[in-house]
Amino acid sequence: MQITTKFFSIILFILATPCHANEAFDFTISPSWDSQYVTEGISNLDSGGLFSVDLAISKNDVTFGLWLAKGDSEDYEEIHLYSEYAFSISQIEGYLNLKHLIFPEEASKEDRIMKLELDLAIAHYIGFNLVWILFGPVRQKVVM
Repeated sequence: MQITTKFFSIILFILATPCHANEAFDFTISPSWDSQYVTEGISNLDSGGLFSVDLAISKNDVTFGLWLAKGDSEDYEEIHLYSEYAFSISQIEGYLNLKHLIFPEEASKEDRIMKLELDLAIAHYIGFNLVWILFGPVRQKVVM
């Protein structure tokens, strides 16, 4: 669990960075329940839904977070440690995201995902979203 120690060390370093009077940290807690746990068209659970909570701390364009999830009908747990950098160039908004996935019930299973996401707003109600997975796990179960 060496990555976890490094991750929280980085968070503590950022928290210790002096702020100017007009700068502040944003902290959010987002609990949720999903009747099905489907990501990228893949069903992650055989039955039931998922309880989760997302804890995030942001300063300027950098966000660090922890996402904890537990299955409501089957024994399933998942933890994500993530960091994200947001940027914008003219009308294009972009996000560079690094995520470390931990599956406690499978002690040897850990994945890392790095993605680049770009959003382009053509008008207030029309936009495009492009996502490049720079590296990450290979999924096998697909929802039809």
